[in-house]
Amino acid sequence: MNLLPDDDQARKALPIFKMICRYFPKALREVTRVCVANNVRYSPERAPEDIRWARGKSTDQLGSAFRHMLESAVDGKVFEKCTVDVRGTTGNDEVYVLAQAAWRLLAALELQIEAHDAQHAQCSLGEEPKHFNELNAMRVAERLEAAEARLGAEANEVVSSYGGTNI
Repeated sequence: MNLLPDDDQARKALPIFKMICRYFPKALREVTRVCVANNVRYSPERAPEDIRWARGKSTDQLGSAFRHMLESAVDGKVFEKCTVDVRGTTGNDEVYVLAQAAWRLLAALELQIEAHDAQHAQCSLGEEPKHFNELNAMRVAERLEAAEARLGAEANEVVSSYGGTNI
């Protein structure tokens, strides 16, 4: 599925650039600062501006968004201090707490859209559609299997180094 419609008129009816520039330019600038800060934090091997979503690093989008919103609404927290590594690499001392919440909500929306698109693709192939939570559970199960495989290999290396039998 394409990001934008193929039809010229339908494409022009989605003025994404104008929406960003006219509605929320400062807010989305701050969400981008969150992306850069998290890129430095979670993917230090990458250049700060080479932002990529490390999807497996933190997956509780709605819970984290809610926590950031509570920090803002209840505690009156406006900024969160950046780590020393982030400050040293980006020059940013802090990020807006609500920008962190906005990032998490955008991540949750992106995942929901992806799940819906996947469900739509299954329906068009004649398969039984899967619910969003089922798709999330499948992703979690896949990550757990990969982690178990890595841990099993590491455990076997440790056991072998002591002259034992592999697990």
